[in-house]
Amino acid sequence: MKRPMKRIEVKIRQRADCRDLAYPAYMTEHAAGMDLFAAVQREEVVVPGGRCLIPTGLSIALPAGVEAQIRPRSGAALKHGIGLVNAPGTIDADYRGEIGILLINHGSETFRINRGDRIAQMVIAPVFQAAWTAVEALPESGRSAGGFGHTGVSHNPGERMPLEENQLLEKARQVSWIILDVDGVMTDGRITYDSHGVETKSFNVRDGHGIKLAQRAGIRFAIITGRSSTIVQKRADELEIQDVSQGSIRKIEAYEALIAHHGLSDEETSFVGDDLIDLPLFRRVGLSAVVADADPDTREQADMVLTRAGGAGAVREFIEFVLKAQDKWRGVTGRYYR
Repeated sequence: MKRPMKRIEVKIRQRADCRDLAYPAYMTEHAAGMDLFAAVQREEVVVPGGRCLIPTGLSIALPAGVEAQIRPRSGAALKHGIGLVNAPGTIDADYRGEIGILLINHGSETFRINRGDRIAQMVIAPVFQAAWTAVEALPESGRSAGGFGHTGVSHNPGERMPLEENQLLEKARQVSWIILDVDGVMTDGRITYDSHGVETKSFNVRDGHGIKLAQRAGIRFAIITGRSSTIVQKRADELEIQDVSQGSIRKIEAYEALIAHHGLSDEETSFVGDDLIDLPLFRRVGLSAVVADADPDTREQADMVLTRAGGAGAVREFIEFVLKAQDKWRGVTGRYYR
């Protein structure tokens, strides 16, 4: 049985010149945070390493015993490195001034803010005031004086704590484009030359079949690779992949050209990579994945670590995950069961 979320009445005042903006809003039924909107008069920019105070045009009067916490938006933090200087910020129950959001750009590119953009989240939470009791000794605990990271950084040393499955599924449901690296992803990463200096590569036939299945479901594909090879173009032609960018040492530039040409949002895209050169794309795409034998540092930055190695069905594994998340797998494979 669903339990309704508890609500409290909060008085809110909006500046007269901000009536075109929405009040803080919950985007889902059980969301904890409300989106806050920028009340800037003109476009504001936050350069890498810079800070900027963004007005909201709002002031509130909280009941005693609660606070409003101001937190960064996870999407802006992941894709652009945008956080709060004082995260989380606190609005006390007796504060009546305008809510301002102090943003900081930890990313490598200028971040632009326009009127009405969602810039932060606000969470209403209970608070307690302490009444101190002086003692000679504190009660013992299992942790005792341990602190400053004494418990480690992850469940397995050296590995990134992966996203929860429901988070991965939500990201996968928005994917309409799958972007692939070649060496180490579509292949096993080996580069072979014959006695005449002619390069050869080996591709996995099940990866190719997976690409055709996804194309039936309306998924589009692109290739962005740091090397150049006529074999890659031949394989792309076989698979009817028209968007191919080879020799892309700065893959982010090829990515930006791709999404601009097709009018895509970051959330619609996904990328499968295997090495450090792929990290700038990981910070932009809606869903990032690495093959099982990817560079360890790269694995830690990906949303999803696949169970299969590059050239050994990793692409097919990722495609199946996306299609099943979108409830399209049975539709594109049904003909094989008749």
